[in-house]
Amino acid sequence: ARDTVSYEWAHGLAELLDAVVSAGLRLTGFVEHDVTPWPRFPGMVDRGDGWWGWLEGAPRFPLLFSVRAEKP
Repeated sequence: ARDTVSYEWAHGLAELLDAVVSAGLRLTGFVEHDVTPWPRFPGMVDRGDGWWGWLEGAPRFPLLFSVRAEKP
């Protein structure tokens, strides 16, 4: 077995969106997604399109988000 070291930082949405605006960009879109490109949680199913999600009828909640911004 190989030992793996992982470093992670939690950044809230407000912090991320503030960074976009503080960089002088104009926020043009924000979308939450209920899929991931990997099986993040037990019980997720391969949708067959490169994305993993929940079984039909399962409660939905955001797993990823997309931010779109442009330079004015």
